[in-house]
Amino acid sequence: MNEKIQNMITELGKACRAENVTLSLAAYDQVGEGKLVQNGTNPRIELVISKQIEQWEKVLKMCDCLACRMRATVLEEEDQELENQLDDFNEFTEKLEAFFRGDLT
Repeated sequence: MNEKIQNMITELGKACRAENVTLSLAAYDQVGEGKLVQNGTNPRIELVISKQIEQWEKVLKMCDCLACRMRATVLEEEDQELENQLDDFNEFTEKLEAFFRGDLT
């Protein structure tokens, strides 16, 4: 990766740290060489990464190429599977709570 880009990322990281600004930034070139900088507390970094993923999913869904459409479909299927698992878990905990209250025999 271009040294100028790497230096800019490093300097941005330093400036953000000095100003107590949370940052999560990664840049990689076509051969996989890159630079990653993260500043802030873990919860704040998690928030930043979450926002990056949300933005990526929006862009992915707007793209009409075959690869993006296929990835968007997989994401939707994974989301549905996760929702189903969460529903099953909630149903189980409701039954368990009812059992402990004595509502189930």
